[in-house]
Amino acid sequence: MKRRDPSLLISLLVCIAAGAAGGVSFYPAGCVLLAWVCVVPLFWVLRTKRPGARFWYGFLFGCGYYLTAIYWIGKVSALGAGILCLYLALYPAVFALCARRWEARTRGVVLLPALWVLLEFVKAHLWSGFAWADLGHSQFRNTFLIQPVSIFGAPFLSFLVMMGNVCLSSLVTGKRFWKLQGTCFLCVCALSAAFSFGALTRERAHRLLPLAVVQPNVAQERKWDPAARPVIRRELFRLGQSVRSPLIVYPEAAWPYIVGPDAMKGMKEFVSRLGSAVLMGAVSEDAGKFYNTAFYFSGEGELKGKYRKMRLVPFGEYIPFRKYLGFIDVVNEIGDISPGEEPKRFGYGESDFSVLICFEDIFPGFVADAARGNDFLVNITNDAWFGGEPEASQHLSIMVMRAVENGIPIVRCANSGISGWVSDTGKITLFEKDGRRVNVDGVQEFLVQGRRKRTLFSQLRGFFVWCCAFACAAYAAAEWKARRKQR
Repeated sequence: MKRRDPSLLISLLVCIAAGAAGGVSFYPAGCVLLAWVCVVPLFWVLRTKRPGARFWYGFLFGCGYYLTAIYWIGKVSALGAGILCLYLALYPAVFALCARRWEARTRGVVLLPALWVLLEFVKAHLWSGFAWADLGHSQFRNTFLIQPVSIFGAPFLSFLVMMGNVCLSSLVTGKRFWKLQGTCFLCVCALSAAFSFGALTRERAHRLLPLAVVQPNVAQERKWDPAARPVIRRELFRLGQSVRSPLIVYPEAAWPYIVGPDAMKGMKEFVSRLGSAVLMGAVSEDAGKFYNTAFYFSGEGELKGKYRKMRLVPFGEYIPFRKYLGFIDVVNEIGDISPGEEPKRFGYGESDFSVLICFEDIFPGFVADAARGNDFLVNITNDAWFGGEPEASQHLSIMVMRAVENGIPIVRCANSGISGWVSDTGKITLFEKDGRRVNVDGVQEFLVQGRRKRTLFSQLRGFFVWCCAFACAAYAAAEWKARRKQR
């Protein structure tokens, strides 16, 4: 009987543990510094592996990374979470396939981060897209480091973090110092430039906007229970009537009734009793179709506009390829939700704002389009599906990226948390009650600093990603040409 190769077992465990360490960097109490070192053990394992084996070691790293970071999806569907993590692990696998060959050269300190950024971009856009747990998102609390995002976008943070991993990996391999000078010099220059730019960046308020955010904390199992609807409505009113701000924001699907012609009368009466303008999420029905909708009312109860969610959650709000997957049911209690057709802009005094519903804020291009011509954005969401942390903080981290990218404040109103607002430079101000931000009810008034001027990123959009793609393609073409010559 053959004995197992101990080096093989160690390599497997190292890859899984390194990926899990990267996933922990997205936890509220996790160490964000782990993101800067988590790929180093993977590089160490790949040193002596053949190309085919590198792919599978990268796959194991990806499994550890995503299973740790987004395990909470299993609270809705364990099977769906497992399949999603296996799919996402393919991206680190492709990265590992190229990593060893490219890392061996000084230019690898640029090429490997560029490749990682390119793979994250594909992950965010292929099929319906899943721009979650990107490596750079872990740094969202570092307001100095994240300011270059206003020029290059959130992928630049992933680039910096991966550059740090490549540099540390080069040091660990014990190469001679003269061979490391170029690698370390590029890494230090990039980080110094990022921090220097952040230190010089200042918030610029266009005007101050008072508003209140209501966090009702309605349990998901009660939300569509007919017996609980009157109780939920009374609770929404109790929270809202204590507010003195001219605008009250309620979360996604806060209204406990499906809004048709009859239910609309009840909403108008509800708002008129509060006496403030109200933005409230609800499920609406029109011509037999259901929509995830945000309704905007004046203080007198007059409907001033509504926005229907355009980017829907696969399997949560609709089934992709319904023609072939008709045997699968959506996880919500309503059934298939239909997408809206266009964004809407609402007026608030002399300011304008648009609404993002649920995970619409994870798409950079979509948010950039919504931000154009507005003073602030409002994201209403219901994260109660996933039990609170770490999903709530991860969702917040993505919203911080969108705010800095476009230089626009974003207000967040969540059913169970996290609620608050983020300034144009990523400064976070959150609702808190008894020291808790998640799974607690309450209301808080904020003074939001509106800003209409947009950033360079909002004009350039994916310029940095295309630069990374060009660098990878140019090097791959040159390498292929050199091999062909040798043959």
